[in-house]
Amino acid sequence: MQNGLPILGVDKLERDGMFAECGTVIPFHTHCHTYFEMLLYQPFLGHVTVNGQLVEISRPTVLLLTPSDFHSTHPLSGGAVYYKLCFTDELVAAHKAPSHPLTVTAPDALALLSPLFIRACADRGDRPYLAALIRAAVMTAE
Repeated sequence: MQNGLPILGVDKLERDGMFAECGTVIPFHTHCHTYFEMLLYQPFLGHVTVNGQLVEISRPTVLLLTPSDFHSTHPLSGGAVYYKLCFTDELVAAHKAPSHPLTVTAPDALALLSPLFIRACADRGDRPYLAALIRAAVMTAE
């Protein structure tokens, strides 16, 4: 804990500094990480809070969070799906790592991003391919 707030470490990351998963959106308390987190949310009733700002998830949404971003999830109903990519700045090269959170809802960008997330979660065992997909997702979001 830092200043009474939890910091979630690299426990989910593999030795190569990346992780991918998909699952069901659940309520989660305010926290931050020591790594980047990029999420594709399918629409759900409720919101995500990023640094005190509410982000409604009424349509497909990609959030790219930096290690310093405090965030939480607040679904009001169950069943919504998320896809998550976690990575260190070394994976995307420290000088090209995002410096602030990004929210992507533009249909054209989501048409490019959604398949990257789905493929990354399906093929997460192929580490070089996963790394390439994460880099492509970050570049597309930016």
